[in-house]
Amino acid sequence: MIDFNDAKYTQKKIEAELLSRVPDTIDKRQGSMIQTALGPVAWYLEGIYMLLAQVQENAYAGSAVGEYLDNIVAERGVSRKLATSAHRKGIFDIEVPEGTVFKTINGANSVLFEVGDQIEASDGAYTYELICCKPGLIGNAYSGSILPVTPGTGIKSAVIGEILIPGTADETDESLRARFLKPLMWLRLAVTSRHIGMRSLPLMESGLCRFILRGKAVVQCCAAFWTVN
Repeated sequence: MIDFNDAKYTQKKIEAELLSRVPDTIDKRQGSMIQTALGPVAWYLEGIYMLLAQVQENAYAGSAVGEYLDNIVAERGVSRKLATSAHRKGIFDIEVPEGTVFKTINGANSVLFEVGDQIEASDGAYTYELICCKPGLIGNAYSGSILPVTPGTGIKSAVIGEILIPGTADETDESLRARFLKPLMWLRLAVTSRHIGMRSLPLMESGLCRFILRGKAVVQCCAAFWTVN
């Protein structure tokens, strides 16, 4: 890999290198015509090297970030885990139709929740599953009274409380990279017929692959598995 942090890729060093190739018979002092012409070229080349450094970093799973890392892991069928919505308990004083929308009362961080299945009903209290309309951690934060957005509900009391399923954020680059870079599991086995005779030998814990060894030849078996949870 190219070390773009090397000083030779800076404007100052690039300019010095360019000027070193100009014959000494030509004025190369600061402010001279040739120096004035080569200065912007050196500045532009430094920018190109900075872009090349980004390209190099994003070409490898160990250093790539964001969409570049997504593209690399996709080559092996791995994808970033996306944010999921929080599922909460909502308690109301009357029965609420499925799909009714409520809003939390916490200013700029207010989010919408949609009523799902009824969980229980007892003594004038009706408990429903509430599903946050916005994926992410934000649906976990608020507890307390909520207001109906859907008109004509007739509800006098609506409270959001217990988290049934916590909302999650998009998987981080670090987590995705760790899943992708899990070491390959290698199973290597060398046996002879005198060790196991004519038996069937399992090579994988799952038992999906078996070999029958015959004769006296030494058999070496290697299996590689890419495991991503």
